[in-house]
Amino acid sequence: MQKKSFNIGWQQMLSTNGALSFVIAMLCVGFINDSLFPLVSGYLTHWLGEVVGSLLLAAFALILLVLFAHVIGKRLTRQSSNTNVHKKSRPEARKALVLLVSKLEPSKMAINFHLEKLQYLWLFHSSDSENDADLLAEIYQSQCVVRKIPINDVHDPLEYLNKAKSNIYQSLPEGLEVEDVILDFTGMPKAASVGTVLAAREFNAPLQYSAAVKSEKGEQLTTDQPIQIDLQSRT
Repeated sequence: MQKKSFNIGWQQMLSTNGALSFVIAMLCVGFINDSLFPLVSGYLTHWLGEVVGSLLLAAFALILLVLFAHVIGKRLTRQSSNTNVHKKSRPEARKALVLLVSKLEPSKMAINFHLEKLQYLWLFHSSDSENDADLLAEIYQSQCVVRKIPINDVHDPLEYLNKAKSNIYQSLPEGLEVEDVILDFTGMPKAASVGTVLAAREFNAPLQYSAAVKSEKGEQLTTDQPIQIDLQSRT
């Protein structure tokens, strides 16, 4: 850990991307060169000789830079370890649910979990899952507003991303806040999860997934109640 933090700090200190660290490092070097160097150099070379004195002064300057790099590295490492903290819990029932439709029963379980408060339901679907989306719309349209979002290329995460932003997060119905809209990213291909999660995180919207309950042989028996994932950042 010590070596890792030093390496991170050294790279940050000498990188112009870390502007503040770079400026401080350059100021330290300039200060040593302009102010301390003539004084200390003259003193050391007088008592220890020119060669030994110069080497000792160079070593001292190097130690200062190493210590500075170590301090920066520890700070960056600590900040990195305190971000993206994952907490898992059962979600609260929400007013709106975004669902990736693949199979009927897991979709119904996710919807039923929020049904007591559910006002809006968005259903992402492909041509393969359109029938299930139609059936879900038929079942729940009397209890909430159902809006289907068809996907043309199921392997294109950008299509999910753009449609989630334009159809949901950027055009929320009146009276609905982002916090009221939870995304279940369980169904459809992986690209669906990637695209919709990126959209949700851009607006700091809540996320959930539905875990599979499997047999000892690894066969899926049913789907458990959804689990919410909170992605937090601590300072």
